[in-house]
Amino acid sequence: MSSPRAVSYLRPAAILFFLLVFSVSSSFADSNKFGIDISNFGKINDNYYRGGQPDAEDMIALKKLGVKTVIDLQKKGKPEEEAWAAKAGLKFFKIPLSSTRRPTTEQTEYFLKLVNDPDNLPVYVHCAAGKHRTGSMTAIYRITHDSWTAERAFEEMDDYGYYGFPNHGAHKKHVFEYYDNYLRARNQDRLIPQQPAVSGAPAGMDAVN
Repeated sequence: MSSPRAVSYLRPAAILFFLLVFSVSSSFADSNKFGIDISNFGKINDNYYRGGQPDAEDMIALKKLGVKTVIDLQKKGKPEEEAWAAKAGLKFFKIPLSSTRRPTTEQTEYFLKLVNDPDNLPVYVHCAAGKHRTGSMTAIYRITHDSWTAERAFEEMDDYGYYGFPNHGAHKKHVFEYYDNYLRARNQDRLIPQQPAVSGAPAGMDAVN
């Protein structure tokens, strides 16, 4: 017979296990709903999808879904991805973000330019697992596009599996600091442009049309 102390220890563990299973199941349900077999896949709106690393077959599935542009947020990623996208008839952009360091202002502005350009929509945004880099940049999109607070945007990051320990905390910090600066600029009637005048991809960021 289990002791009361053992039961008290088991209850939190059981709850945690249930939440983990529910989160994973929800992610699979979202993927299956769209016929997409990509880890951590999700739909933000009709013009924005997000998730983990796609393969060649996934590119074809994304094309069938209506996606026009793939944005890879990894420094390395899959070297074949550019060719996969081209073969599927997709535009491809790469913004080389670190999973442990915050994105630069230039990288953030370039990202917003891409995801707000009507010629690129709908977009699929991804990193390796769709948790940290994808999470923080999607949060920035939510702040600027949907007028979400940093807290609400971070809750969605959390829903898609973000964790800060031991070395991903910079991405959460980036979201909250961006939000503070965004509010400050808005309150001073100096709007931060969602589509900055960038003639091409900043250094180190590739574009394939």
